[in-house]
Amino acid sequence: MIKIMQVLLSLSLFCVISVHASSIKHFDPSDGAKSSQSAIPTEPEYIIAQATPANVASTPVKKGLTFGVRKTWKRGELHKSAITTVGCKDSKANECNPYTGDMNCSVDLPVLCFAPLPNQASPDPTLHQWAAGRIKVTNSVPGNSFKKLDDVNQACSRFGNNWRAATFHESPKGWNWTAFGTTDDAEKYFARFWVHIKDQPANCWAN
Repeated sequence: MIKIMQVLLSLSLFCVISVHASSIKHFDPSDGAKSSQSAIPTEPEYIIAQATPANVASTPVKKGLTFGVRKTWKRGELHKSAITTVGCKDSKANECNPYTGDMNCSVDLPVLCFAPLPNQASPDPTLHQWAAGRIKVTNSVPGNSFKKLDDVNQACSRFGNNWRAATFHESPKGWNWTAFGTTDDAEKYFARFWVHIKDQPANCWAN
């Protein structure tokens, strides 16, 4: 009888232990990593719009026409007055652009001024494209400080009533021409001078 009781007690303990063991979840080391990872909030993704050449509107630089000094004859060399040839290409091989301008309009340059002498013949037959007039230059000024041609002419009128802005076509062929006067050595400090052209959009000011 006592042995029967011991067997029954052993069976009961075995059943209890089996049930308890089945209720314990098997530990998987990766479960902890998964649960800890899922608990960490992910950072939001931010899209930064960057400026690229495709979406940046570029403003074209406005340019104006300039001339330079090609050659100067001092007083007494060819005439009692000094004589100067000015033009698109100067003595330093700088070039102009009479179609769209060649110099940023914000640059400070003197204005090349001209006073016609209608009946003045060329003092020397070898002079290139005689323009029958005189030249002088103003103080340096940004080309875009003038709104219209009248403003440029006004700047030149300081030299007299018949003075105005010099133009590309003071001689019939344009490009370069010769007149009395000098730039007072201004070309040593300013390689170029503002000039006006009538039939092209190459001015810093309105016609």
